[in-house]
Amino acid sequence: AFRNLGQNIVPTIALNGGYSSEDLLHLVQRDAAYLVVPFLIELLSYAPDQGKEFLLELLHDLAWYVGIEKYLADSELGEYRKHARVIFNSVLKGIDVYKDSLGNNSPGVNEAVIDLIAILDKYSTDSQSDRSRE
Repeated sequence: AFRNLGQNIVPTIALNGGYSSEDLLHLVQRDAAYLVVPFLIELLSYAPDQGKEFLLELLHDLAWYVGIEKYLADSELGEYRKHARVIFNSVLKGIDVYKDSLGNNSPGVNEAVIDLIAILDKYSTDSQSDRSRE
């Protein structure tokens, strides 16, 4: 069930440039992409390691929407960035939960946590430096 959820809110092909600008914009405009995030974060507390690894990867992919704007047409960038940032910020709210998961799980879970935190750190810094230039 979770795999289907993942492919519906963050299709792998979209992350790899296989979607048109219009389709990518449609993906981030859907409410489901950010509304599911608090639920996924809460599930991390209850899931076995295999489930945690998948949930962390899904959260990583949701946060990664901010990193795939290179596939967008210039005319859609502003609208895309606005929605991708809402999703990213929803994922960022779970940073303490992710950090608390480090060292307490399987190597796969720890690696997924490290990858997620890395993308959050990278794009949190980008948004802060963007704001400082305004």
